[in-house]
Amino acid sequence: MDTFELFIHELYKKQNAGCTETERDEVRNNYDLCLRLYHEITEEPKAIIRIDSRDFESLFSVSDSNEVNAYECSIDGTEPERTTKLVNIIKEKTNHSICPNKLLLYLFVPDENDFLISEMDAINNWLSEYSYNIEMKFGLGINENSNEMRLAVMIQYNSNQDGK
Repeated sequence: MDTFELFIHELYKKQNAGCTETERDEVRNNYDLCLRLYHEITEEPKAIIRIDSRDFESLFSVSDSNEVNAYECSIDGTEPERTTKLVNIIKEKTNHSICPNKLLLYLFVPDENDFLISEMDAINNWLSEYSYNIEMKFGLGINENSNEMRLAVMIQYNSNQDGK
């Protein structure tokens, strides 16, 4: 188990303590999604903009005990304005009214429908709505054998903010 996995495991144990069964399920689902996305992103064989385990470890510091929340969404990669649609979905899922202090974005694009630099505008516009104090990592990879476009996001909020 590497450093990020240990960090997430320790957060899970801490968050799980004293939870109701429903809360435990929620914490477990987030924990599982964090680890699955971590492995998918770091083991991405066709990364265009690579994120590796050191990026996770430098962004989500092991000394920081704040919760890491994982989210993902996807749409058909042939849809018009697909990036704008993905951003709108992720904004709904992440409680957009709260500003994160750490943010990891990874976009999986279909092999047959290349990502255009102009599509970055939707992501830039979304991020510009936040404070400039966000630490961020961004990656991009090919979603082989699928026409799906996916956006994976991991967010960490300041301890004085409610991240849910």
